[in-house]
Amino acid sequence: SWYDLIDYRLDYFFSTNEWAKVILLFGLSYALVVFGAGLLVIGDSDDYDTISEAAWTSWTYVVDPGAQADAPSELIPRAVSLFVTLGGLLVFALLIGIVGESIGEKIEDLKTGKSRVFESGHTLMLNWNDKSIAVIQQIALANESEGGGVMVVLSDLEKEYMEDKLENAINAKENPLDLMGTEVVCRQGNPILENDLK
Repeated sequence: SWYDLIDYRLDYFFSTNEWAKVILLFGLSYALVVFGAGLLVIGDSDDYDTISEAAWTSWTYVVDPGAQADAPSELIPRAVSLFVTLGGLLVFALLIGIVGESIGEKIEDLKTGKSRVFESGHTLMLNWNDKSIAVIQQIALANESEGGGVMVVLSDLEKEYMEDKLENAINAKENPLDLMGTEVVCRQGNPILENDLK
């Protein structure tokens, strides 16, 4: 059926296009403004001489729920202001959801160690095992004469796991790890994949 076809196309569009939600948000806002402006011009031509004036009024209903208090007292303008304001509340709820989801995804990327590393002259260690702390200690010792440096660890293990192991080694009661000014940055990825290495 047409409904199934449209549903399939929308599902494909939203799953493959990273800007789909933003496009939906702007599309809904535009449709509300145009629909409201059209009804205002048709139903209340005395107060709205031009489509641009009606569009501006419709836009104020979308972005400011309190603007409908200034609507003319006739039935059509008030009905339009109510409808467009309710649509504006839906658009605002979508905006809050999109912003919240984007921030959540960014925080999740930071937590899982998927973000890029912007360093130069750093040492890169591939993978993590039971000898990694000893290797980090030796590199920190080598960097001591230069006041420290940066070491990046790329492993398919979780970033939080590597950071916990490092923190435990630093805070150990016996033979604690001294980084001597070296900063250790952990990232999660496959060391044999070119994209992860980049």
